Amino acid sequence: LQNLVSFYKIKQPSGNFVEIGSGSNLYPIFAALPYANKIDVLELGKQNLTYLANQFISFDPIWQLWIDFLKEIDPIYSIDFHHQFKDKVVIKRGSLFDLSENIYQLASMHFVAESISQDLDEFYLANKKFVLSLTSNRIFCASFMEGSEGYSSPGSFFPAVKITSNEIEQSLKPFSDELAIQRIHMNKGVVRKGHTGMLLALGNRK
Repeated sequence: LQNLVSFYKIKQPSGNFVEIGSGSNLYPIFAALPYANKIDVLELGKQNLTYLANQFISFDPIWQLWIDFLKEIDPIYSIDFHHQFKDKVVIKRGSLFDLSENIYQLASMHFVAESISQDLDEFYLANKKFVLSLTSNRIFCASFMEGSEGYSSPGSFFPAVKITSNEIEQSLKPFSDELAIQRIHMNKGVVRKGHTGMLLALGNRK
């Protein structure tokens, strides 16, 4: 979140944004709220869509920690988060692979492209669709689990592509300029077993 805030402060984005596959994570949306005219949140999972819809009524209490953090680190976040969320966010059911090109002025995607399947070609296609959803010279931010091999949840296995910064660069570089890939430092190590770290890609569409 700190890295996103720093990136947005430097780039000062504006216009219509897209948040792809947010699931139940609101913090990337919070980071973009003061800059956006509108944020389309593209999500496919039914349970995630229900969760997001419920946030229009009131935020889950856990999100206050993230809001407080944002207010502390940058005065641009001295806003009414829930009012802006209701005013600017549009929840859309849909797939990353169905995204149109040349639509948005900022694209954000976190832990999605590498978690769709175990097919590396799908990872490359997902990142291509992601970047090309932007109009020319507009910025993107994307987070990835490095070295993830998927994980099990009761009754289900959720696949992932085992990627490194190399695959991220190769998949994004053909469509982007000023690409920077940052390793996210985690005080307590990895989030869960089965991956080797977190990487954040920042750049803009050519």
